Amino acid sequence: MHSVIHDDAGQVEPAMSEAWQELVKILGSGSAQGVLAPTYRHISLDPWSYMNALHLVAERRCFTSLLIPEPST
Repeated sequence: MHSVIHDDAGQVEPAMSEAWQELVKILGSGSAQGVLAPTYRHISLDPWSYMNALHLVAERRCFTSLLIPEPST
């Protein structure tokens, strides 16, 4: 594990979060290979923003893993 990043910003979308920006920087530098989050809600409550966040991580050739899987749709 490279870092533990926690965002106390409440309902701020990932793109607006300082913690998320720090995470993207770490992923982009190659210092970490992915993101581990308890649930998808820890990334974003908004489905569109959540999908954008997943794409951003994938563009850096990194993974996103959830301890509790997404609900099936």
